Amino acid sequence: MRHILKITLLLATLLLAVPVAGREAKERRHKPSKTEMAQKQASRIADELGLEDETRDRFVATFVNCQKDIWGLHPGRPKNKRGPSMTDEQADSLIRARFDHSQRMLDTRRKYYEEYLKFLTPRQIDRVYDLERDMMKRLNGNKCNSAKPGKSDARKKARRSNPG
Repeated sequence: MRHILKITLLLATLLLAVPVAGREAKERRHKPSKTEMAQKQASRIADELGLEDETRDRFVATFVNCQKDIWGLHPGRPKNKRGPSMTDEQADSLIRARFDHSQRMLDTRRKYYEEYLKFLTPRQIDRVYDLERDMMKRLNGNKCNSAKPGKSDARKKARRSNPG
């Protein structure tokens, strides 16, 4: 009887220890920071471009700095407060704030284009932008493509068959 009791107690202890060990393993794995994600993204782009070590290091540092600058632009962006109760002044203010944000984004991208030109060719920079866009589409699950596949084709056919 004692033997069965000891085995039961041992099994119960083991069963309770497994979830605790699993939790500890999850706690040890940390969620990568934005900076770490940008470094990974830059490394993948550098791999695709086949950059040499020195150029690669410079590219990764510049890419991460660019991302940090872009992230810094987002907190000042006003939330969309659209609705039927929005006044013309509020709508005007919202639109102008969007223009300002877009201009700051453009200025930042232009600044870093000039930085990239110091160690990359324009064709390489164009490739960087393409790869970055592709990665963002994959990360966002292609949310930018809100139309369902085939829906735009149906619209095109309807317009062609019913001009006017």
